[in-house]
Amino acid sequence: MCRYGILLRAPYGPRLLAGAAVFYPGQAALGIVVLLALHHATGSFASAGAAAAADTIAFSLSSVVQGRLLDRRGTGALVPVTVACALAIVALAAALAADMSAAVLIALSGVVGASIPVAGASLRN
Repeated sequence: MCRYGILLRAPYGPRLLAGAAVFYPGQAALGIVVLLALHHATGSFASAGAAAAADTIAFSLSSVVQGRLLDRRGTGALVPVTVACALAIVALAAALAADMSAAVLIALSGVVGASIPVAGASLRN
């Protein structure tokens, strides 16, 4: 707990801690939600695993691009990315509700992963 006290007294510490408390739990939960939702929709852990892999790989690749955007333009550059992420999640939910094929769900999972904002890098910026 002593470390949190040090963080709270540091310049920008409270803002960093508040941002982390908002960003990280949702970002961490998204992967398991996608996995479980796709397993429920398709009945297959293979399809769900492929969707989780598409999500993770797309996030990894887009993180580099988003990091460069942060370096050049600051945190405001991630606002469109955040909006795209929300729209991609809604599209995935709609596809799940419409019983789309596993291939469509896997592709949309990749879109969701590619549009997840890089919370850690934006908090340090």
